[in-house]
Amino acid sequence: MQGRVHYVIYCSEEEEEEYISGTRFSEQLRYLLLTKLDIYSCPDDVIPFFASQIAKIKTYTCKQLARKTIAKYSLCANITDTESLMIRKLNDREGEVIIKCRNAVKEGENLRREYQKTKGR
Repeated sequence: MQGRVHYVIYCSEEEEEEYISGTRFSEQLRYLLLTKLDIYSCPDDVIPFFASQIAKIKTYTCKQLARKTIAKYSLCANITDTESLMIRKLNDREGEVIIKCRNAVKEGENLRREYQKTKGR
């Protein structure tokens, strides 16, 4: 991600790795939101359908910060085994896809704001 090493926390409880993209609350319980990132289904010239979810994947510039965050995420109701939360370094292609999605979401938000200005809202 722009020349810097980035780490992600992923959950390996399921058969496939899913990256942490946030948390949500329901009935006073906190749940971890997980997002699958299939870089092979994301051609360079196409924005993935789930771009807004991919854009939310949490990235960390240092491993220590990711480790501290795991402690917080391990308290979520849908995590049964804290050892299933693991840290790994993003490869270049994964970082590119996440950045592409973040830029697309940002561009969409800018277009929405411009539209609202022209409509006088």
